[in-house]
Amino acid sequence: MDRRHLLRAAGAAAGAVLLAACGRRPGQASDAAGDGSTALIPLSQLRVDSSEPATAADGSPLVLARPAKNKVVGFSAICTHQQCTVQPAGKEYICPCHGSRYNAFTGAVLQGPATKPLTSVKVAIKGDDVVSA
Repeated sequence: MDRRHLLRAAGAAAGAVLLAACGRRPGQASDAAGDGSTALIPLSQLRVDSSEPATAADGSPLVLARPAKNKVVGFSAICTHQQCTVQPAGKEYICPCHGSRYNAFTGAVLQGPATKPLTSVKVAIKGDDVVSA
C-alpha cells in the first residue's frame, strides 16, 4: 500500500469514528416525533424521589427531579441568589457558593440566603426519555 492509499484509509477510518460518536446523547436535540422536543436524559437515569443535572438544547444548566413514577419536573439550575449553579442532592438542590437549598420537586427555597424559588422549566416523559416540553 502506498502512502496516498494509507492516508485515505486513515482519513476514512477517522471519519467513521466521528460519525459513530455523533449519535444522540442526553441534552442533544432530538426531534424524531417532529414536535420540537429535546431529549434531556434517559428516564432510567432519573429514579423516583431523586434528582439529576441536565443541559437544555441552548446549553443552559437544568436540574430534573422525579417525584413519582409518571411525573418529572425541571428547573433552571441557576441559583436565584447570585447565579451559581445548584447541584442535585436527592430531594434537594444545593448551591455550593452560599449554601442556599431548594426543594427538588417544587423549586421552593428551603434555606437562604436565596429568597426566590428556582425558575420552572417545562419537561415531560416521552418514551424512554425526559424531554423539554
